[in-house]
Amino acid sequence: MGDGNKALINKRKQLVETLIYQWDSPENLRLLDDDLLKMIMDELSQPQDGKLDAFAPILQNILRQFIHK
Repeated sequence: MGDGNKALINKRKQLVETLIYQWDSPENLRLLDDDLLKMIMDELSQPQDGKLDAFAPILQNILRQFIHK
């Protein structure tokens, strides 16, 4: 993997972390109620102007990790 790819991957990772943690810190996300996490995921799945936000599926996958099993 070239340096350009690594830089792009790191930028995407930082962007996703910034987007997900705009709601709260990772520690506090673990404490959120499952229903609230599902509501956030549902909101992310709603198209805006006929399109999903570019990182919506990624954010949903991250949030899914915080749902208690």
